[in-house]
Amino acid sequence: MKNITFIFCIFIAVWGCSPKEKNLVEKLHEIPGLEIVKTDTLENDQLAFDLLLEQPLDHEEPNGVKFKQRLYLVHHEPNAPMVLSTCGYRLYKSSGRDIVDLVDGNQLNVEYRYYGESFPDSIDYDFLTNDLAIEDYHRIRQLFGKIYGGKWLATGISKGGETTLIYKTRYPNDVDLSIPVVAPIIQGRPDRRTDHFLDTVGTEECREKLISFQRRILENRDSIIPFVEAYAKKYETSFPVDGPGAALEYSVLEYTFSFWQWGWDCDSLPGPYASYEELYKHLTDVSTLWVYTQKGIEGGASSTIQHQRELGYYSFVTKNVQDLLKDITAEDPAMTQFSPAGVEINYNPEYMKQVLDWLKANGNDILYIYGGSDTWSACAVEPGSNTNALRMIKVNGPHSTRIKHFSKEEKEKIYRYMEERLDVKISREEKGKASS
Repeated sequence: MKNITFIFCIFIAVWGCSPKEKNLVEKLHEIPGLEIVKTDTLENDQLAFDLLLEQPLDHEEPNGVKFKQRLYLVHHEPNAPMVLSTCGYRLYKSSGRDIVDLVDGNQLNVEYRYYGESFPDSIDYDFLTNDLAIEDYHRIRQLFGKIYGGKWLATGISKGGETTLIYKTRYPNDVDLSIPVVAPIIQGRPDRRTDHFLDTVGTEECREKLISFQRRILENRDSIIPFVEAYAKKYETSFPVDGPGAALEYSVLEYTFSFWQWGWDCDSLPGPYASYEELYKHLTDVSTLWVYTQKGIEGGASSTIQHQRELGYYSFVTKNVQDLLKDITAEDPAMTQFSPAGVEINYNPEYMKQVLDWLKANGNDILYIYGGSDTWSACAVEPGSNTNALRMIKVNGPHSTRIKHFSKEEKEKIYRYMEERLDVKISREEKGKASS
């Protein structure tokens, strides 16, 4: 593949590959273990590359077992800022694009190890740790820093934002500015701050309507479970943790968290004469059943392992519906029952505590973006008074909050902060849509 791409660019007259493009491809080939899978020219004439980079499975054994990590590069100018998107899960090409447009920069998105296509041939979850993943990002920063000599930014959304912050604590000088977006730093398994958030967010009237809806579902469980069973049949899967009744109950418990996380409106709740199918549809529009299916559990294994071992998680609030639960018997059910079979789970409560302590004491050059109504904002970082970090919270903003959603005055404050940290001019012109 390397030779094919190289030859492709040598025949400039035939294929229209400019000398500048040829030079870039040559530099990419100088990166050890990098494979160019595909090259595209975007609408703005920028080159985009689908890449695979050979990485050590254990960075303490650099000559040991390797795996291939997926990357996506959009090239603008070698001295323009580089936006490193620390994807927390699989790679999304649009992730971080809004930041790239603001700084008129290059883009490098990196898929997290053990997600998407970035799996080793033999899966040993002992090598799925945050610290090893950070070593992946650090090595990428070193390798691509030989091509891109301008300012570097790191950004990520949700778990990707957590990755941005953990990366900052391990290598504080790797990038000039970190922009974690809606990134919780969870303290515990579970973190009870989300319980308090759900007791106080929005209006009391709305919160009571949500509880009433949860109870309405469970009071009519026998009429709604057939829809749950049909869902499993449609997707050729099953509910391995205590059956479809338990899956329905888990979805009901998840409902209030997801409702506020994604910014649903209280007026969207089904009316008093809604059919059982309408009740089921609203529940599963807000709170998916997929994560409780066999296929969902298998597909989410990496995320479950990370949250149960290091990242922490939130709890299901049962107090408002405890009397209606039949298939879930624990007073405080947690996500441990969805861990993959045969994988040892030992939670380290100190890991994220140390991350938070470091950020409060030393977290400079960080722009935090949060949505005020997002349930995960209960776990938002509060910067220490001795740091120069800036935290922006969009009033009533959900988990999809991005910089573009702030007011003109708030955005100006964000832009000035970015300009001070990066010594570049931030574009005030809206370009496209914010990444999701």
